[in-house]
Amino acid sequence: MKDDPISSKSAEESPKQGFPDPNDVLLLLDDVKDFEVFEMTRFGYFAIDPFLSVEDWNLALQEQEIPFLLFGGASVIHRPTFNSARFETTAQFDSLIDRIEEIDGLVVENGYIWLPNFLLEDDQKWTPQAQQPDSSSNFDAAWRCTIPLFQEALRFMRGLITQKELIRKCLKLAATSKPMVNSPAETIVLRNWGLIQIEQARKNYLQQRSDGYALDYLDKDGERVKG
Repeated sequence: MKDDPISSKSAEESPKQGFPDPNDVLLLLDDVKDFEVFEMTRFGYFAIDPFLSVEDWNLALQEQEIPFLLFGGASVIHRPTFNSARFETTAQFDSLIDRIEEIDGLVVENGYIWLPNFLLEDDQKWTPQAQQPDSSSNFDAAWRCTIPLFQEALRFMRGLITQKELIRKCLKLAATSKPMVNSPAETIVLRNWGLIQIEQARKNYLQQRSDGYALDYLDKDGERVKG
């Protein structure tokens, strides 16, 4: 099976000299599967999507000093600034999203990858069978994965390697390093950011309803409710 040229490339190759360590990818846990033939966990990641035909959009990101990594066609958000490796506040994340989406034609979307559960099971807070408030197996728990691991997961998602091949590559990576690390502080930051977005959407809806612009919707019983 022919492989693809997925490679990591920083947005600061010139004139900057690359991202300071640690240099890894932010993931949010989405779903844990524990089937006999599919013991895998799905993770989401944040990617920049040029939904319009934007000329030199990656150059525009560099000019705005927005850190991102290129993996083939995926432009992945992985850190708040060139010099900061972790998201420490909701304001950091909000500012990064705003700066990206201020560039005409760019939006931030979610991409997804699958990774074997065995990469996660040595974490002390991994409790998929008995959920705890601070469990690293909870929905939206933040993790960090190495760039080589992320590359292999992307190849699997694109059908370039099989599940068996992905597992073999993950075992090889895990034999020499720790390719996955839970990030509890970022879990709190991103969950709080999500709650802020929900509250803002609620306020916007109430304001639109007050202004007479809210649309009707169907309730859980299929009955129309006036907006």
